[in-house]
Amino acid sequence: MFDSISAYENVAFPLRYFTKMSEKDIHQRVMSCLEMVNLATIGNKSTADLSGGMKKRVGLARAIVLQPDYLLYDEPTSGLDPETSDEINDLIIHMSQNLSITSVVISHDMHSVLKVAKNVAFIDEQKLSWYGTIDDLRKSDHQRLCEFTRASEYQI
Repeated sequence: MFDSISAYENVAFPLRYFTKMSEKDIHQRVMSCLEMVNLATIGNKSTADLSGGMKKRVGLARAIVLQPDYLLYDEPTSGLDPETSDEINDLIIHMSQNLSITSVVISHDMHSVLKVAKNVAFIDEQKLSWYGTIDDLRKSDHQRLCEFTRASEYQI
């Protein structure tokens, strides 16, 4: 994100750089994306003046503005309080369902994993160590996976 420009301009940036859309169409798309992340009224604010959760949501709006098929989230709830983390998790679920976007979420936050995932891949020592559904995760006897989930503040 560019802290020197507004939230609106941050979301509009990819459209101006990668498309030949008119300003009217850009405005409609940007406002639609900001509305989708519950930030329709903050477009004129500088991103430097936004909270961490608001910055994450502006980032999500910018990520979906080009209507991708896939979104890669790298620790999307990192540094957020539990309530704001839940809001981000809800947005990930909402966008996956309503925009037909495949989401890949990289996270150490087991609460987020249990909330947003259908399938889980556990990477240990730079290798895929375990893969399965949330139900498989709850029943797993994979030693390293069990150690990791036990060390989490969220028991499964």
